[in-house]
Amino acid sequence: MLTLSLSIFSQKEEQEDFKTILGERGTNGGYGGFSFGYASIAGSDAAIFGGQGAWILNHYLSIGIAGSGFATDFKSDTTNLVGGYGGLLLEPIILPLFPVHLSLPILLGAGGIAKTKTYYYSNNSYVVDSDPFFFVRPGAEIELNLTRHMRLALGAYYMYTSRLTVLGISKTALNNFSGAVTLKFGKF
Repeated sequence: MLTLSLSIFSQKEEQEDFKTILGERGTNGGYGGFSFGYASIAGSDAAIFGGQGAWILNHYLSIGIAGSGFATDFKSDTTNLVGGYGGLLLEPIILPLFPVHLSLPILLGAGGIAKTKTYYYSNNSYVVDSDPFFFVRPGAEIELNLTRHMRLALGAYYMYTSRLTVLGISKTALNNFSGAVTLKFGKF
């Protein structure tokens, strides 16, 4: 009986000394968010709309998914570019408990772009050419903790893509800077 109680005591002591990479008493959370941004694509202004969701590990690292869609300025009798992309989101967060802090999101995945033609007389758009691509998009965001469950992020990003083969546009038309405002809701 004495041996049994000593072995239970020693196991309890070993569990208390057990250390993990993320800390002993880490907290986990998560968030969902949506964003609105701007980029110049092939010399045209483009609106970017997106969404993301992530699991937050111990306040300092988010892992999740994100996606965005984009469209250049639509006018009648013009050629426009539309598309979207999405993938894995990795987001280290620097000093997350301060009211204003920095995050460094990296998004990598795949997407597609289409060149469309809009005709004035029919108000219809037709796909002229399209192409899939792979991408990586590193960025930097200044985040403001507005409330315990809401953050506002102001971000700048640069997208690198595989070569595009869409008629009439550069093979690197999507390799450019963009900016976005993101609202995030969740447990931080």
